[in-house]
Amino acid sequence: MHGATWSHRHRTAGSLRRWLLAGPLTIGILLIWAGTASAHAAAVSSFPAAGAHLAHAPAAVSVVFDQPVNPDSGGLVVLDSNGDHVNAGASAHPSPDTLQVRLSGSLGDGAYVANYTVTSVDGHVVSGGIVFLVGHATPGQIGQLTRRTSPQVGAVDKFGQFLTYVGVLAAGGLAFFLAFILTAGAERRRLRRWCVAASAVGVSGMIVTAGAQVALAGDGWGAVGNRVVDQQVLGGRLGAQCAVQIVGLGACLWSTRRSTATTAQFAAFYGMLISAGAFVLFGHAVVLSERWLSIPADVVHVVFAAMWIGGLIGLVAVLRTRTRAARRAGEMSSTGGADNRDSARRSSSGSGESQPTLGSGGTATAVLERLSPPTQ
Repeated sequence: MHGATWSHRHRTAGSLRRWLLAGPLTIGILLIWAGTASAHAAAVSSFPAAGAHLAHAPAAVSVVFDQPVNPDSGGLVVLDSNGDHVNAGASAHPSPDTLQVRLSGSLGDGAYVANYTVTSVDGHVVSGGIVFLVGHATPGQIGQLTRRTSPQVGAVDKFGQFLTYVGVLAAGGLAFFLAFILTAGAERRRLRRWCVAASAVGVSGMIVTAGAQVALAGDGWGAVGNRVVDQQVLGGRLGAQCAVQIVGLGACLWSTRRSTATTAQFAAFYGMLISAGAFVLFGHAVVLSERWLSIPADVVHVVFAAMWIGGLIGLVAVLRTRTRAARRAGEMSSTGGADNRDSARRSSSGSGESQPTLGSGGTATAVLERLSPPTQ
């Protein structure tokens, strides 16, 4: 009965330890990812205002955002209820946070929608639309022409970013752990495989994110594979980030195969610095007025996060492996209370050293036993 009770408690404790170790890792990655994924541009005002009903057609339409935007993803276009463009020309960019387009002078009564597609300063594509009425008109079906960010595409975009963060930070941290902390040991082979797997997860996340960004810029998944849209998205900050991170991950993987400690440490440190630090290229740090402070702060933030994540994974793997090895070798055993006392008495009589017994009565406990030295 005591053995069954101990076994249940042991399994419960093991499960609790795994959750305690996995919890901080998961929370840390989610906080890092959420902090960078929630700062896209948003329209804060427009003329005409959304839903406005004007007596006469305006000469121009403008949209103001809460941060600087890049109109290269499409800019601002105005459509009538038939879906035809009524712009007098291409959209203008009179200030970093404003888009404007002039309208045809012959614009009559009717419902109109001003659709915008811009790139945020963090590199992400944002779409939306504003409906307004002129003269004797009703909205009708004009809402169907309003461009919106697809929830499905947005979810895929966030998932891709999450994979990128998990893979890049884990791979860089594991390479650092192998080069500076675990310089020898049977666990190195397993952790090398994990480093390769983490790199593959990171690259997969880059591919997913790039595809979602193309879909956002091209108004649907049909734009994926369109050379113009692909070049537009990958030719910007996202493409630069992915290229730099792939180089950094390559250096991290190369470091795990070096036999010279100095070479391995050099490649691992700078590979982690490059791959993790490249996240700054697809974020706000490079456009803030205090770039001299924001860029180094962001780089230090993600580099230390990589060290923490890789170190936590590495330590858990080493502790689990060596604890199992100790149990197989008889250096650590788990038995009932009565057996513990018998084992302690035998060990004391054989080695001259008394072993403490944990627990009392019939309560099952775990005891770390020291092997007696071989007799001469």
